[in-house]
Amino acid sequence: MFRFTPLLMNRAHRYVLRSFLAAASMLPAFPQNASTPVAPKVTDEGPITLSAFTVSTAQDKGYGATYSTGATRINLPLQNIPTTVVTLNAEFLRDTGALSTTDAVKFVSGMNANGTPYAGQVTVRGFAQGDGAGFKDGIADNGVIGGSPLNDFATVERVEVIKGPNGVLFGSQVPGGVINSITKQPRPQRRTSLKVTGGSYGLLRGELDTSGSLGTAKLYYRLVIASQEGETPQGGPNDKLIVYPAVTWAPLAGTKITARVDYSRIDLATSRNGWFADAGGAFASFVPVERTWDEFDETNLITKRTVDVVVEQRLAEGWTARLVGRTSNTDQNKLNYNKTRFDFVNAAGGVVGNQNTYRFSQGYADIRSVRDRRRDLTGNNNDSLNLDVVGSLKLGATEHKLLASGTMTRGKNTNLRRTQTYPTMSIFAPVYRDNPESVTGPIATPTDARGTSKGDGLGLQDTVYFLDERIVLVGGVRRSGGESTGFNVLTQRATTEPRKSATTYKFGAIGKPLKGVALFYNYAETFQAVGGVNDNGVPFKNQSGVINEGGVKVELFEGRLTGTASFFELELDNFVRTVADLVTNVPRRVQAGKNLSEGFEADLAWQPTPALTLTVGYGDLKSKDETGLRIRGVPQGPNYKFFGKYAFTQGRLKNLSLGGGYVYTGDSAGDSTDTFNLPAWETFDLFASYTRGRWTLQANLYNLFDERYVATAVTKTFVYPGSPRNVRASVSYSL
Repeated sequence: MFRFTPLLMNRAHRYVLRSFLAAASMLPAFPQNASTPVAPKVTDEGPITLSAFTVSTAQDKGYGATYSTGATRINLPLQNIPTTVVTLNAEFLRDTGALSTTDAVKFVSGMNANGTPYAGQVTVRGFAQGDGAGFKDGIADNGVIGGSPLNDFATVERVEVIKGPNGVLFGSQVPGGVINSITKQPRPQRRTSLKVTGGSYGLLRGELDTSGSLGTAKLYYRLVIASQEGETPQGGPNDKLIVYPAVTWAPLAGTKITARVDYSRIDLATSRNGWFADAGGAFASFVPVERTWDEFDETNLITKRTVDVVVEQRLAEGWTARLVGRTSNTDQNKLNYNKTRFDFVNAAGGVVGNQNTYRFSQGYADIRSVRDRRRDLTGNNNDSLNLDVVGSLKLGATEHKLLASGTMTRGKNTNLRRTQTYPTMSIFAPVYRDNPESVTGPIATPTDARGTSKGDGLGLQDTVYFLDERIVLVGGVRRSGGESTGFNVLTQRATTEPRKSATTYKFGAIGKPLKGVALFYNYAETFQAVGGVNDNGVPFKNQSGVINEGGVKVELFEGRLTGTASFFELELDNFVRTVADLVTNVPRRVQAGKNLSEGFEADLAWQPTPALTLTVGYGDLKSKDETGLRIRGVPQGPNYKFFGKYAFTQGRLKNLSLGGGYVYTGDSAGDSTDTFNLPAWETFDLFASYTRGRWTLQANLYNLFDERYVATAVTKTFVYPGSPRNVRASVSYSL
């Protein structure tokens, strides 16, 4: 439970809280020339040189964006990209008060939190985010734990959600899509902002963002530091330390070298939950949201260090190369209490059933949480080298934007696990122990595993423009492959996965019948390697993802109305499932699974007047496997998302902005076998901000009506209630 005590206040006072945005002018609205460069934006401090790999923000209007880098790896107008891309720009992230991925994407159609809270896991078009779904600056964010990138938005400028498979650009990738975070880059202009945020559950956070030149226009920096302390609603830690220094050196015209370090130290209680479901699928909502069945020594400490070196070189007129070397090291020290079941007990102390066999409506005297105490020590070391070469050329009546990309990756991982028995706890009269070690049982199931992996990929994409860009065709192909080895230290057994390769293709077409309106079709593929062999010793095939999508993109009223609406059918084939043999009744693994997601989605950003800014998301999704079971954690049917604000531009209320958001999420399956249902839910948010001179005050109120709902679940024993009503208030100062 939450403990807002003098001890916490003393810790907060002792905790050091210190606080130590490239743009281009508009392209001609219509027609446009494919080879026309984006002009640099001129400010009172001089021009900012915009590379082919840097997103243009000059045409952003309110929450609307018209350019993307993540969907193509290079900066292109969204109207020329036959893929659904939803951009959450800096203004939107600031107004929503987003601190993480799940904060930001909850207003995007068809997206929802999935898995344990605070872990950053979401579903995209019916598929859970896992390894390969998180990208930074167009490159795989290979510092992940448990399949989830642990981003803090102190270092993030904007977020792009690229929906659907895109193996040609990203190689092995989650078929639902890619979430690409665009980080803050060094700037020669001297800018500094300080921000302090406080809020519910003891939240106290300080941020510093500063940039400027280092004595010469050829050498400039960016430094971001964020320090946070707080607790989750169930009382676990919610602490962070982020340090992000970056330096850019432009020694020669056409040459730019950037080095950056992203250090994070995060302590988050991701496994705490106080609710569970009974045999009929009813939830223990009679238990307070703040209740937990974990002792207070639970911790999930993650340390992540990423170093990037980026070299951009102009090769010739219209041709540029970018080489990115990235190394990441992520360590996790996690101690949690794994709930194995909930026993229903009668007055005599006898067990009469558990969550799979008993209901809350039946008679019982108590319910006891049966737990294990588990320690996980996990380490991931990943290195990658990424080369992109982009250029423009003319062939007869056509113009081409070519992209060649290559990737090499290497990785090492370790996983040490110790599981111990632990005493049960009454859910009605919980007793938390001062010394949990004293009652911990012997180690029951140890694990000590190590592994290595390596991969490579080579891709080519061509964007062809006809008739002054009124017709655009996109085609691409990529060959990717990889292999891995594993070693079980306890059994001294080594395993080697043979090299698995795949060729993926994409084709897209855009037609522009009217100015600002683009009709598009998209066919794209991706894959995910599957390890192991079947009962006959034959290696499993790769999972393969394919999408067929058609829709419309709009960019009207000088960019004040932008967005995409589309119908899609997305299929992931070759799932491995365990089934019972009809003759012997012995379980066996077969590769016969298939997931199908289909539906309609629309995301629009509209600024009808300079004072009013809106974003709307609507989706209608069906996501099921080949047997008709719903996919766990994927909301089915209609979902509605809205966020908007009104900014007063004159009078006594000038510089005051008021707004809010609304989210409606349909029902979904609670576990992988669809044995219980997570009901639909809705929440309302409010926010207000006021700027005077260099000062800005902002307050965000989340879950206005304190809706009690289930946000996500893994099994009947791991059901996570949504966050209760809470508030964040911040004050910032800009130099």
